[in-house]
Amino acid sequence: MVYGRYSSKFNEYCQRKDIPTPYRLCFAEDPIDHVHEILNLNEKIPVFHTSVEILFEKQKFSISRKKLIITYGQPHSYSVMKIGEYDLNAFCYKKIFKGKKVKCIYFFYNDKFFMGQYTFSEYSPQLIQEISSLFIEKFQVPEAKDHVSFYLEDDYNHRFMIQDTGFSINCKFVSLANENIIKPLIEFYKPELPEKS
Repeated sequence: MVYGRYSSKFNEYCQRKDIPTPYRLCFAEDPIDHVHEILNLNEKIPVFHTSVEILFEKQKFSISRKKLIITYGQPHSYSVMKIGEYDLNAFCYKKIFKGKKVKCIYFFYNDKFFMGQYTFSEYSPQLIQEISSLFIEKFQVPEAKDHVSFYLEDDYNHRFMIQDTGFSINCKFVSLANENIIKPLIEFYKPELPEKS
């Protein structure tokens, strides 16, 4: 097999040959659906600024997949899809975050880490309030205290999002700094315009 086991080509090969892939899926939907939520601001959710650099798991954006696997080992689950010329990969690890079980997901495009996400295994209004307060304190944005859902942007072109959907808690961290990564992912969701007659 000439393709790496974490490539869309390998995934397509397994599907074609009806061979099970050697990993579980991170989530049922495509990885781009999770990325789209933070790249495209929801006008109903407020945006605040922080002077604290937004990082995911203290990991610098743009590390390679290889470095991630060397650091954390093989992922618990994995998802991949092709977008434009490159693969969008999601590597999922099970962790404990502030005493709560979470899926800790690293997203890569063109082999560069650009986004992280926490998916909590439980949900309650009390938990979302607790998690929201934690990030308000961490990123030093007291003006966000009346909100459980909000965006934060820092001086490094990074964005954070926490969202209470009513049944789940989304915490996402993204770097918008590399246009070669962000532009194709944003454009993937743009509808094609009809030709002018």
